[in-house]
Amino acid sequence: MVVYGHTPVPRPDWLNRTINIDTGCVFGGSLTALRYPEKELISIPARVTYAQPVKPLVTAVESAPSLTSQQAHDDLLDIDDVIGKRIVTTRLHHNVTVREKMPGGS
Repeated sequence: MVVYGHTPVPRPDWLNRTINIDTGCVFGGSLTALRYPEKELISIPARVTYAQPVKPLVTAVESAPSLTSQQAHDDLLDIDDVIGKRIVTTRLHHNVTVREKMPGGS
């Protein structure tokens, strides 16, 4: 799991096993923390806008809930898709077994 910040986002959003928790407190957003191992997000609103952002923190498009980053990128490869033994069913030949690489093997 990777937890990061520095690029403000309107709300934290998981993508695979990463999450950006920088919700722009300095720009009037909120201060967000991730409780681990519970993976519980806690946010409190900023008291004031300490600095004016160069571009708005929340746009009209972002304020309307739509797909999460994970949902938008569900077609990306995930490590769980390729580790372990796999059996590939083919139309033109018998099933093909792809064995898991053994530790120390080549």
